[in-house]
Amino acid sequence: MTSVVGAARALEMGEAERRGLQAARIRGAVIALLGVAGLWAARGAFNVAATFSFWLLEQGGAAWSITTTVGMLWLVAGSVAIVVGGLQAGVGARFPWRQSLFVLAPLYVAAILGALLDGKVANMTGVFAGSLELAVPITLGALAGILSERSGMLNIAIEGKFLVGACAGAIAASITDSAVAGVLVAVLCGMAVGYMLAWLGIRHQVDQIIAGVVINIGAIGITNFVFLRVLAKTPG
Repeated sequence: MTSVVGAARALEMGEAERRGLQAARIRGAVIALLGVAGLWAARGAFNVAATFSFWLLEQGGAAWSITTTVGMLWLVAGSVAIVVGGLQAGVGARFPWRQSLFVLAPLYVAAILGALLDGKVANMTGVFAGSLELAVPITLGALAGILSERSGMLNIAIEGKFLVGACAGAIAASITDSAVAGVLVAVLCGMAVGYMLAWLGIRHQVDQIIAGVVINIGAIGITNFVFLRVLAKTPG
């Protein structure tokens, strides 16, 4: 009996290793194809300059610049991708392909950015600052969704909470001339929208996706109306 169980486990392990090797080879082929695409994009792009500047002390002040060509960026990105794809296909599941993405992704982003700018200077300090500014609310919304999922609630109304909270906070801050009051009102209004979703989904067993979509649509309409009637400047 013990030998039969051991043989079954060995068979399962062999099947798992085979599937892992097959998946690794597929990943390696995909990454290698991306590398080939990068090498193909490098053709005829060696005469296009790619300059990336970084402000050192202050905005608009002294800048540190890196100058190369778009073709060189594509060449480096494609070559690294082909090497990573070959290692992934050869080594198998043991190769740390996720860590290699931290090298591949910046290379391809730089190559794509250089190709889109077509010889213009890329101010990377502004790009990083703008990306961070735009990523903060999205990250907070994602964290809110994760917490809701952990509690068993499918939170689709994150956008509605943002809209209602931002609109109410802007009105409160304008009336009281206090940013703290605006933040407090925004938090309370966001909590109220969240309570509405929980009340519909838990108390009345309304489909959580439908309730979240309804709240989002209602928040869009209400905040647009309030913005046009209250917050927007009127002539005269």
